[in-house]
Amino acid sequence: MFNARRLALAAGAASLALGGPGEAVAQPAAPDATTAGYDPAAMPAAPPQPGVDTNFVSATAMPWEVMVDQQAACVTPCRLLLARPSWITLRTRENRPVRLEVGQLGAVPTIVTAHNVQDGKYATGIVFTSFGGMALITGITLGAVGYGRDREGLRTAGLITGVAGGAMTLGGIWLMRAALPRASVRALDQRGLVLMPTSNGSALAGTF
Repeated sequence: MFNARRLALAAGAASLALGGPGEAVAQPAAPDATTAGYDPAAMPAAPPQPGVDTNFVSATAMPWEVMVDQQAACVTPCRLLLARPSWITLRTRENRPVRLEVGQLGAVPTIVTAHNVQDGKYATGIVFTSFGGMALITGITLGAVGYGRDREGLRTAGLITGVAGGAMTLGGIWLMRAALPRASVRALDQRGLVLMPTSNGSALAGTF
């Protein structure tokens, strides 16, 4: 009997110490090891994805505007990091600009060099084409008369003049085409051959 009373008094004292009879005291939960000290602002940001190094320069003092997917990006000389293969266009900064369709770049590091029209070479081509065309017409005429009248001298003169005029005409046309604005693409630090699409098809570039 005495022991039962002592147990009852001890239970009542414990109940009062914990907040009274019938009350449950919530104990704080132990911190989770995975969330302890977690601060979203303190987490390091993901590093940016590197792009493909693509450089643009001009062979003359004339600047060229670089367009990536028909959007203006920079003016030569400049450097772009292309995150994906993109269509590159160059154009001059004039009232009536000259456009050069370079092609799709961004697969390998490259350098693009823009060449403006070469006035001296173009003028020489015009002169060669003019005189060569006249010589070609003269040779054809002399050859026709010589064969028609069976005159050996006219046939020989027509043949020589026509061949010389044709060669001069072809040379003049080649000079004019070579003098037109163009863009050259060269791979940078690329070992072996790389197939790069361009506006005129595909081109092989690389170093060994």
